[in-house]
Amino acid sequence: HKLSYNGVIDGNGYAIKNLICSDSSFSASDHTAVFIYRLGENGVIKNLSLIGGEFEYTEGNMGEGAGGFTFINNGVIMGCYNANSCSSSGGYGYAAGISVVNNGVIVGCCNSGTIENSNYGNNNATGGICSYVSQNCKLIGCYNTGIVTSPATSKGSIAYSNYGSVVDCY
Repeated sequence: HKLSYNGVIDGNGYAIKNLICSDSSFSASDHTAVFIYRLGENGVIKNLSLIGGEFEYTEGNMGEGAGGFTFINNGVIMGCYNANSCSSSGGYGYAAGISVVNNGVIVGCCNSGTIENSNYGNNNATGGICSYVSQNCKLIGCYNTGIVTSPATSKGSIAYSNYGSVVDCY
């Protein structure tokens, strides 16, 4: 699942309902509970909602966790809505509502799902929209109304770590 998806998914305003994705593998490779692991540089997800489901990751290692649409976004996610719960537990791991790592652009997206990370330590980033916004990458016009919980200090309502641009988000 380390390959990048470089196509276009246009939900055309529809929702994927009751999708349950869980991973409880304890290994050194990237195990995640997400819709798509890595969205490539030419990949687009737009106009799609995730409702009534759950993404749950347990028995975590660093570099793993639970997120809504992607674990790593290198492309564009726009006009998407997550109402699924995303949770990470078991020692290490990340949790986010739209994408755990944003290396691209996320625009006009929102999360109302509960984002929960029960892992301790500052390496367990948790965010309502994403955990990390990489340098030169963008979050534009996004909002979070979901509850974001973590026993660690590494959490944020929109994003925990921002090295890029966060514009008009709340």
